[in-house]
Amino acid sequence: MRGPALLAVSLLGLVACTAPPRAAAPALVAAPTTVSHEQAVRALADARQLIERHDYARARARVTSVLADADRWEWFDVVADGQFLQGELADRLRTPREAADAYARAYDGARKLGDLERGLRALNALANAFLDAGAWDKAREAAGAASRFAAGRGARRPRRRTTSPRSTGSPDDSRRRAEATSTRSSSPARPATARRRPRSS
Repeated sequence: MRGPALLAVSLLGLVACTAPPRAAAPALVAAPTTVSHEQAVRALADARQLIERHDYARARARVTSVLADADRWEWFDVVADGQFLQGELADRLRTPREAADAYARAYDGARKLGDLERGLRALNALANAFLDAGAWDKAREAAGAASRFAAGRGARRPRRRTTSPRSTGSPDDSRRRAEATSTRSSSPARPATARRRPRSS
C-alpha cells in the first residue's frame, strides 16, 4: 500500500492531468487581518447553512475567506472541511473537474491532520467527481485508494472483548461451583427402595 503522502500527491496530479488550462487569475490583495481558528470553524458552519439554502455565491465567499488563513496557520481541519465544501459547491454547479480538485485537496488536508473519517469521505467524493467528469480510469484509481484506506482503517480498529454471561463472578465462586459439581457427580447413587404392598385382611 502506498504511503498517504504519496497517495495525496498522486491524486492531486490526477486532477491536474484532467483539468483544462485555467486563465490567469487577477492578483489578490492580502487581507490586513486574520481570523481565529474558532471564527474559521464558524464561517464553515455558516457556509454549510448557505449551501442548504442554495445561496452558493455567499457560501463560496464564506469558505474562501478562511482558506488562506487555514493554509497559513496549518489548520488542517479547516482546510479539509473548507475544501470539501468547495467540492460540494462545484458538484451543485455541475463543474466536476473543479470538484475533483477541491476533493483532492480536502483529502490532502485530512491526511496531514491524520483524520481517517475525513480522508475516506474525501476519497469517495473524489471518485464520484471523476465519474461525473468522464475520467473513468481516474475514478477507478480513486475508488481503489478509498478501498485501501477503508481497509487500513478497519485494521487499526481494536477488537472489542466480549464477556460470556457464565464467566461472571469471582475465581473463588467458580472454584466452589466446580467442586460442588464434582462432589455431586462422584457420590454413589441411592439404591431404589421397594414400595411395600399393604397386607390384605
